[in-house]
Amino acid sequence: MKTLFKVLSAVLFVMLLVSCSETDEVQDNRIEQIYENRSNESKPNPSLLEDNLISVERIGKDHRISKEIRDELNRYGIPSASYDLSSVNRFRFNYSRCNLYSLQANSDGERFILYEYDGQYLLMQAKLETVSDTIRLFELHTADGVLCYSMEVSESNLLGTIVIGDNPALNAFRESVSEQIERKRVLKGTKADYCRQEASWSACFECSLEYCASKWYCSAAISIYPMEFLAGFAASCIGASPDAMA
Repeated sequence: MKTLFKVLSAVLFVMLLVSCSETDEVQDNRIEQIYENRSNESKPNPSLLEDNLISVERIGKDHRISKEIRDELNRYGIPSASYDLSSVNRFRFNYSRCNLYSLQANSDGERFILYEYDGQYLLMQAKLETVSDTIRLFELHTADGVLCYSMEVSESNLLGTIVIGDNPALNAFRESVSEQIERKRVLKGTKADYCRQEASWSACFECSLEYCASKWYCSAAISIYPMEFLAGFAASCIGASPDAMA
């Protein structure tokens, strides 16, 4: 009887340890500030990155946002082994109401990019690869494999040949966001400046590229966050129209 009692006691003790271990597991649900510059929040400039980056934040893998991103990736049949959910960063720019999320793909030179507005996501795949001794090629596709745009980047981070695709998913997302902004009247009465006043996403995109092509600060921005900056061109023009709000 004593032996049986000792065995039962040992089993209960082990079960208690396991239970406590599971209960005490630390959840990574923090949002950690990496960079912040609130001084430029209401002062958009004509370039994409001339002091237009408001903040960069790391999103914990157990945070609600990371779970939404995981669900979005699952929706497209992308297995969890293809990405690192602990690498999610959120980028906020003062030229767009969309958030840009970036996370590492388990393939060299690739990242998953998600544009988000009010809980609505658009999943993209970004790739930056070396094509010659002096040139890298950046490509951005929607999850269905359709090209949004590609551009060459020199070793000094200047932009070269650019190809712009007609992407139905991006166009639909832009139109949806534009309608929501108009309906909610975000910053009512405040007109968007510069390239966002163009009639379409592609016209805004070309305007932004033309302005940025020769600017030293665009080159500097590419060197810091290359894939996120290059993917940010699309985000900057979501919601663009002659009547667009800032």
